[in-house]
Amino acid sequence: MPHDVATMRMSPPSAPTARVDEPPGYYDVPMLTPPVWSELIAWYFFLGGLSASAFVTARLAERFGGQRFRPVARVGTCLAAAAILPCVPLLIADLGDRKRFHHMLRVFKPRSPMNLGAWTLTGYCGAGAAALAREWLRWGKAEDDPAAHGLAECALDGLLVAISDVAGVPLALLLSTYTGVLLSGASTPVWCKSPWLPPLFTAGAFSSGTAALSLTLESLEAAGVTVDAEAARQPLHRLNTASHLAESLALAGYLAAEGRPLLKGTIAPRVRTTALSIAGAEILKLTPVPARAKRWTTIAATALALFGAYNLRSTIVRAGVVSARDPASRY
Repeated sequence: MPHDVATMRMSPPSAPTARVDEPPGYYDVPMLTPPVWSELIAWYFFLGGLSASAFVTARLAERFGGQRFRPVARVGTCLAAAAILPCVPLLIADLGDRKRFHHMLRVFKPRSPMNLGAWTLTGYCGAGAAALAREWLRWGKAEDDPAAHGLAECALDGLLVAISDVAGVPLALLLSTYTGVLLSGASTPVWCKSPWLPPLFTAGAFSSGTAALSLTLESLEAAGVTVDAEAARQPLHRLNTASHLAESLALAGYLAAEGRPLLKGTIAPRVRTTALSIAGAEILKLTPVPARAKRWTTIAATALALFGAYNLRSTIVRAGVVSARDPASRY
């Protein structure tokens, strides 16, 4: 047998040579499969957190704000309902198979973030519907006149309050934070076991919710609707600033922990854009302007804050794809 043929038969087959543009892996197979989530999941994270925050703010305004902040409660309830409407279709579309959402509701596994999130979203939608129904039933009625409400109507109102407040507020708080827990439980390097993602998503939810509520009130008043946006302007600004401060601290901790995937490459400009949006919104709120121009600076500041809140979620989702393609990037 020729020497070259024997050598060929005895030598083990060599592994395929990886191309330069291939991610590191084993026989050209990536070590991790990048997340298959599209931009739809970033919209779900954004709108779900916005809705939950607006809902909690509306409930607080109704319980402790009195008649002065009644428009905040009414507008916040409607805004929360409008923001949550696309969330179920967005989640189902991003899951890829419409039956998956239904199958998750067939069992209850609170230790599974995905399963718990499906149940939380379903329960929260019910609480939001109860709050919206209560606002519709109270529309145009004298709230301070007991004679205007019959016994059956008072009993129905109490039931709706129990659903919307007692059950709805905890569900809204859980909805605002579970998405961060969901990502931190994944194997993707830039998300895996990160203690910063849940507080970052919670703070981001409240910054977007208060900004959206303020923007809606200012826009309605500019259109001629009587909502007394000026009375709610300062309280909402304070809540939004506190949320931005918490969001900035959580983002700084997250960037310090995760490092390279977020501070270098294609993700870095998106992170800088988010930071500039948060800072720009706060600068606009602090800029001294004439009283007649205060509404328009508020609208600009809240729009900038909303852009930053969405961009942050989109950036984190995108960073997960980048870090999965480069498993050593976390280190």
